[in-house]
This record gives sequence, C-alpha cells and structure tokens, in this order.
Amino acid sequence: MDDWSKRRGAGRVALALAVLTLTACTGKPAGRPHDVTSSSISAPSLQERCGVDVEGVRSRVITTATQQLYGVEVGRGTRGVVLVHGSGSGGLCNWAAELEWLRDAGLYVLAYDQACVGESSCADPLEARQDLRAAVAELKRQGAVSVIAVGASAGAPLTIELAADTRSGAAAVVALSPVGSAGSGTPRIPLLIAVDPDDTSIDLPVLRTVRDSAPDLVKLEVLRRSGHAQELLYDDGQTGESAFRAIMLAFVSRHGGSRG
Repeated sequence: MDDWSKRRGAGRVALALAVLTLTACTGKPAGRPHDVTSSSISAPSLQERCGVDVEGVRSRVITTATQQLYGVEVGRGTRGVVLVHGSGSGGLCNWAAELEWLRDAGLYVLAYDQACVGESSCADPLEARQDLRAAVAELKRQGAVSVIAVGASAGAPLTIELAADTRSGAAAVVALSPVGSAGSGTPRIPLLIAVDPDDTSIDLPVLRTVRDSAPDLVKLEVLRRSGHAQELLYDDGQTGESAFRAIMLAFVSRHGGSRG
C-alpha cells in the first residue's frame, strides 16, 4: 500500500495519527468503491470518511463525463488548490492533515478520492487526467479564479502530466515525490517538483530531464533528509513546518493570483 502519509512519524499531530489509525490499524473501512451501474454516490462527512474532523470542511460530489468523485473542500476565495492523492485505500484521507493549514494560508482547497477509491465511482479508472481537470473546473465553478494542482507520490506524475495539458484549466502544478512515470509532454505552465534524493521510489535523472525540457517554467527542489510526499512539508517528517512548505506556499501565492 502506497499511503505515504502513514510514514509521517509518531510526532505528527493527533489529526494525522487518526488518519494513520484509520488506514493501517483498525477495521473501519476507508470507503467503498462503487460499480459502473451506480447512478449516484454518497457524500459522507470527512469524519465519516476518514475518522478525523477539520472545522469548516464541506463534502461534495464532482460529476465528470464518466464518473462521480467524492471530495471535501475547505476555505473560500479566488485562489484554489486541488490535492491529488497517491495509491492505496486512504485516498483523500492522506491529505487530511494538510487541509487546515492550507485553508489558514487563504486557499480554497479541494481534495478528492480518485476513481475506484473510497466513495468515488469506478466507471473508468483510466480517465484520471479527465477527473483532475473536472476537479479544477469544480473549484472554478465555485468561485476560484486560479487553481493549482498538488499531487503526492503516485498522484504526482498526474500533476506533471497536467502541466503539459493545454486544456487543464490549472494555473500551475506541484509534484511531491513523483513515483514511476514523470508524465508525458513538455510543461506549458509553472511546475514545482520536490524530491528527497535519498528516496528510492523517485527517478531523479528523469525529473531533471523534465526540468531541462522547460527551464523557464519548471523548478526542481532537491531536499535532503526530508522523506517522501507529504513528509516534505514537515520538519523531519514531524510536526514542524519545513523550509520547503514556505517555498511551496510562495509558489502557490505567486501563481495563484491575489488573495481572496
């Protein structure tokens, strides 16, 4: 299971510990996949879906051409952020610990379960990029003027690929510890990639090739002793804010327009 949020360490806040307990230690289901014949999906609360709670979080259903995706949103305003999870049953729960401080940074945040994960339908799991475009469009429909997609682990190559998609609707993208393929195509919008060079799940030479393909748009942050995926946002994978988190928030601010 690639639920990399489970590796954040015992020093994380109680919110993250609750997510770890849910996905690794208890028998409580992290959600159920829906088959192709489902006409609608449920929209449980974040507490029901992940076993944790964040003030002001709202559940919603995102409808695409082939899917219904379960998501949660928090905050409001013109600067939107879509969070893309990695593999494993945890789904959007892997982002639960980040929702509050992203909201407090003045962002309108949407996290969603990808197809066949959690409460989302399972009609077409191969349309992940279309689903991400739909999530970006949903935030814009709700009032966000510019939207940045942030992917972690196995979800990060999807955001890199989105950077080359002229129909994405995204203003910029962030990729934390991309696993596997680095996506295809030359980035057309600003892209921030962050990796720990000691992370054996990433292919640093390939990511340097991505950077070199569009050096004016792509920034590659090579961080040491930082961990994987969401761990890069914390000091030694624990509770403190990492130096990279400030870099990422500055990137979002720079490419996300004025604060709403």
